[in-house]
Amino acid sequence: MDIFDNKVVENSYVQQHTTCSSLGVVEIPANNISFIIENSKLRAKINDNDKNEYILPVSCKYIRDIFEHDKNIEEINSILTKEWIAHLRIGLARPFLMQENHCYLMLNGLFLRK
Repeated sequence: MDIFDNKVVENSYVQQHTTCSSLGVVEIPANNISFIIENSKLRAKINDNDKNEYILPVSCKYIRDIFEHDKNIEEINSILTKEWIAHLRIGLARPFLMQENHCYLMLNGLFLRK
């Protein structure tokens, strides 16, 4: 919420033409993120420091490549333990044709550090 000046609707999108950042970073314990399959698409389930839950599409090529290689969500999730801090890069997508006034949040990057 802070990245986008508290203008996120339904923990999912920002209205087009809203004045706010379009990209930012959140750091959370790595065990506050997990990857799931929803409608046959890779999603990141994130619980932020304010206890809000987000389910975001994953646009990060590196994560998508790992998933496409072996389709093993459990293996990817097993790395995300409380010993790590997850540095999440969250961005806004351009509006979709079907919902042209919605700029959806998406996971653009994930970095882990101790």
